[in-house]
Amino acid sequence: YVGILVDLVGHCPTVSTQTSDNSTKSTKDVAHNIGLELQNVAVRVKSVRPEAVAAAQSLIIVERRRDMFPASGNGAQAVLASVAWMVGEYPDLLPDPQAVLSSLLHSSSAQLPANILAIYVQAIPKVFARLTSNQERSWTASRKSQSDLLMARIIHFLEPLVQHPNLEVQERAVEYLELMRVTSEAIQAHAVEGEDDGFVDAPLLLTQAIPSLFMGQELNPVAFGALTKVPLTGGLDLDTPINDNLQILLS
Repeated sequence: YVGILVDLVGHCPTVSTQTSDNSTKSTKDVAHNIGLELQNVAVRVKSVRPEAVAAAQSLIIVERRRDMFPASGNGAQAVLASVAWMVGEYPDLLPDPQAVLSSLLHSSSAQLPANILAIYVQAIPKVFARLTSNQERSWTASRKSQSDLLMARIIHFLEPLVQHPNLEVQERAVEYLELMRVTSEAIQAHAVEGEDDGFVDAPLLLTQAIPSLFMGQELNPVAFGALTKVPLTGGLDLDTPINDNLQILLS
């Protein structure tokens, strides 16, 4: 089923289509719904989540963009909003997180619609944390160099977005840009082990602080009508004000 959804993206019409009730359905709606279905499978079916995340990776890899999204129309790009969310939410399941981060940071990504770009910006530090947060690896010169290079690429991508006309993109870019700059300074100041030295811990900003921003309780699906099935507590009075001076306080 996941494979069929991926195949459907490549067959999205490049023009608006007429539905059976004579209403017009745009290509963006079709691609957006395919993306939501992929996301739905990833969240709800844990046993298939690795396959769904791998599918998301296949759609987001920039080298495949020409094959997946026809040059005659970009409506199929609407699927990128959901797949970018997936690679950011489940970076531990990515077959090739390095390639995904490179695609997120590709120059063409900055030209995507604002609603998609905002999710890209949110996914970037999550995939970055997946690549750099290993606490079991010693802090070697090679690891420091790799981490520094990744942060330099992220900073280079985010800097122009600080002045993006869309406020959602702008706000996320400003926040993560400052986080990357602080982390870069910490890396430069952190001592590196020599050839014959023992184990050296990596900077805590890499191994603990940044990952902790995105680690919490696991997302669980909730049915649309779940809230209506929760019975009201007996004796609950929703009409009596909690504070008799409410109007005075509000004024």
